[in-house]
Amino acid sequence: MKYNCRLYKKWPFISLMVVLPSIIFALPITSNVDCDDGSKKMVQRYNIDVINHRVKSVEYVEFQSKNENENNKYKYSYSIISQIEKENDENYENDNNDNHQPTIEEYLNYINIKTKEENKTSTIRSEDIIELSNEDNTRVKKDVNLFNFHLFCIESTKENCEKIHDNLNDIGISLSKQIIIEEPINILVKSISFCNKLGKDCGSIKNFATSTPTAFYSIIDTTNDTPYLYPQALVKQLDLNGSIEFLKYDMIITINSDINYWFWSDKNEIGSEQIDFQHTVTHKMLHGLGIISGLSQSFKKDQSSIFNVISHHKDHPYLLPYIYYGVVGNFDSPIIKDILPLFVFDKYLKIIDPYTKNKTPVSNYMSLLYESKLLNDIKNNYISLSIKKIEDNYEIFEGLNYLFNYAENSQWIFDNKENNDKYIPIETWIFNDWINGLSGSHIQCNNYFHTARNKDDGLMCTFIEEGVQLIDKYSKLLGDKELMMLSTLGWKLVTEDQKPNNENEYLFDEDEIMTHEDKTDEIEEELEDEMVYESNKEYKKRYMLPASHYSKNKNKTTNIKKKYKFSSRYEN
Repeated sequence: MKYNCRLYKKWPFISLMVVLPSIIFALPITSNVDCDDGSKKMVQRYNIDVINHRVKSVEYVEFQSKNENENNKYKYSYSIISQIEKENDENYENDNNDNHQPTIEEYLNYINIKTKEENKTSTIRSEDIIELSNEDNTRVKKDVNLFNFHLFCIESTKENCEKIHDNLNDIGISLSKQIIIEEPINILVKSISFCNKLGKDCGSIKNFATSTPTAFYSIIDTTNDTPYLYPQALVKQLDLNGSIEFLKYDMIITINSDINYWFWSDKNEIGSEQIDFQHTVTHKMLHGLGIISGLSQSFKKDQSSIFNVISHHKDHPYLLPYIYYGVVGNFDSPIIKDILPLFVFDKYLKIIDPYTKNKTPVSNYMSLLYESKLLNDIKNNYISLSIKKIEDNYEIFEGLNYLFNYAENSQWIFDNKENNDKYIPIETWIFNDWINGLSGSHIQCNNYFHTARNKDDGLMCTFIEEGVQLIDKYSKLLGDKELMMLSTLGWKLVTEDQKPNNENEYLFDEDEIMTHEDKTDEIEEELEDEMVYESNKEYKKRYMLPASHYSKNKNKTTNIKKKYKFSSRYEN
């Protein structure tokens, strides 16, 4: 239901009347309230923690077109720490300064709240934290201002913290020689003991580091009306027809200080039990720049207690995009608020037939999920009912299940052209299973250890091997595979012969929110008229056809200058 803000201002009790049935009967009733004069254009921001596979929130941010007076811009101010984990950090008060940098005390509060949540036994004191940023280092400030690292070291010596920061800056310098950075990329880095302070990875198998983009934005390529989620670091580089207020940090990297790292600045060669620091951090940064899939066994991972009771397809796994969950009613019954678009990396993932070499976009197997009326039935419905609706819809479930089966057969590739033989095989089956967060987001390397066999494999293998240095000191970090993936996603490359025709124009989109949240009756009727449910045999054939065959807008993309749009809405 959609209501005008003027009614709420005149009769405030209307809002209570709207939510009262939900409170009494635990019904998933929602409403949209339009609260301005029609001049504002709003963009959706998806705050996603990919480490924990969680959509923290979906926000609306005001868009300012290029010709709009800057003085009329509505300023959004964000506290650095509270924005990173605002749902959990309830004791942290927002600072309304746009240029605010977190102090030691503020970061201490953030860390200790996380410690309490994760049942840690130790408390971090302010004297145990060292803070470094590029603003403090005049020696390298001019060289690395394209990558700004804001580092917090917990229980570390000043010497070791400075060593980490200097080597982070070396990574920034190297990457800026290969990637064109139009707008500086701001990275929050935490160096902390995963075992002592986070209570995990205390055994022989350890995570070296973790990373997550701070936010994603839904963008549409006007030659293909399907929206995809782009990470903030990439969105800042695009030639958009306007601007928004971005979050202060573009990505967060957490480094495990328990690891015996080898740094470029070390005089000795890498030891047999050391891990290449530059390799590790660059790998994590590339995830933050967009080399990451949004597909996983979402229900099984996010809602395992409900899934294990409700699902009758536990023996037939299937893949889904990120799901935004919520609660409703006085008993906080869990619901699905929305199914998010795929990540931009997923746009270029394809299934290859080992015999015919035909390549079918992964998105084709998800198309019925997004196009059918079922999406509206799922949104704002209880999770238990939504699981049943998806699994009972044969056409939709079959496509999702096929994706998993092709992953088991290692048939996924990254490919940016219809007739390009130089594709990159993607790692999907790790230790005889699909592993959420790893599968689909790395390239195929050593089949047994899933590590790089040589320098040509590059930095995006699933795991990093001890005692191996792939890249020479102070040299270019990115190889052909990383550069191909980045340029395909939308990054411009420094070397001209490596740079594709990427002079695209990017625009804000005005349609996606209607498609994913406020779909009109007209569009629903159009989808009903065009929806054709083939027989099982015909449906299977459909998947091996080119994407253009069953795209509503069969646009030819070859040699066409693309335009891109933010997903957005006008508030009336």
